[in-house]
Amino acid sequence: MGDRSQNSAGVTAEPTALAIKDYARRLSTLRNVDGLEYRQFRASLKPRYLVVWRDIGFGYGALVALIGGALWLPVTSVSAILLSAVLFGTALGYCLHYLSLFLHAASHYNLAADRTWNDRLATALFGLWFGYDIQTYRTVHFRHHAHLGTDRDPENSYIERLDLPFFLGALSGLRFLRKLAGTPAAKDDAGFVPGRPFPGFRLFSVTVHLLLVLVAALQGEWIFVLAWLGCWGIVFPLLTDLRLMLEHRPDVTAAATGIQDGSGPWAATSRMFVAGPISATFGGAGFDRHLLHHLEPSIPYERLADFEAFLGKTDLGAVLVGAPATYRRAFAALFGR
Repeated sequence: MGDRSQNSAGVTAEPTALAIKDYARRLSTLRNVDGLEYRQFRASLKPRYLVVWRDIGFGYGALVALIGGALWLPVTSVSAILLSAVLFGTALGYCLHYLSLFLHAASHYNLAADRTWNDRLATALFGLWFGYDIQTYRTVHFRHHAHLGTDRDPENSYIERLDLPFFLGALSGLRFLRKLAGTPAAKDDAGFVPGRPFPGFRLFSVTVHLLLVLVAALQGEWIFVLAWLGCWGIVFPLLTDLRLMLEHRPDVTAAATGIQDGSGPWAATSRMFVAGPISATFGGAGFDRHLLHHLEPSIPYERLADFEAFLGKTDLGAVLVGAPATYRRAFAALFGR
């Protein structure tokens, strides 16, 4: 069950957020066909930090190569500059989206054994790019785990329809402006908790980006200027929200329960995705096994394959890991619904 590379199933087994919470409660008494108890197995899943930093190094290597290419490319015609900016902007947005997944890993203390250093590294290497200090992001993200599928979930772009207006909103820059406006608000048991409208760290991050663009413009590096603005203003927010939709938006039947306005109880799912190059990058840092992450958030992402293999030998295997989706088929199943 740990090898998903040959399974081309579409959107099939989709436990609801409520069902996943129920399965999580069953883990403590679970044992596999070899007689191994889950509690013993879980204790063996130590983080593998070298794997994490290898993956981060891959992302930063790609980022440096793309920036270097955008700065070096010897083109002068307007059409060539515009075309190059579109290509580099798309690639840079994809690369930065990949790197953003490690801010999530850091929120679960997956960068370093020392939690203080975990947070320092996260804020320095990822928070600066994305406008989040790790403590703020962790608060928001843990509410996502606690309230998935309800109107208390702050990471809730999956309540939107995946349709043409979604893409037009991204291409127009409106999606970026909405994200820039502030940290999402979310309900807790006492009512609405407002997000910080424009935290100082985000202002600092925006200033750094604008300085990069200004310096590049003064040097006449128009490919980089346009690509950098495009990757942040269009590509990155588009990919972030699209990934969240593909991970959590239920099919049309579930959507009828109230997901459009967030009022439906537990109107969300979590999916597994077939292994491959797209899953390793668009769904990197364990996001391609997103169902398992919501089942047991404390497991380091680099050990989710072991978790999947264990579950495959239990009575939960068929419903949790037996029929992963592909990103392409999930998109086709959800588009327009």
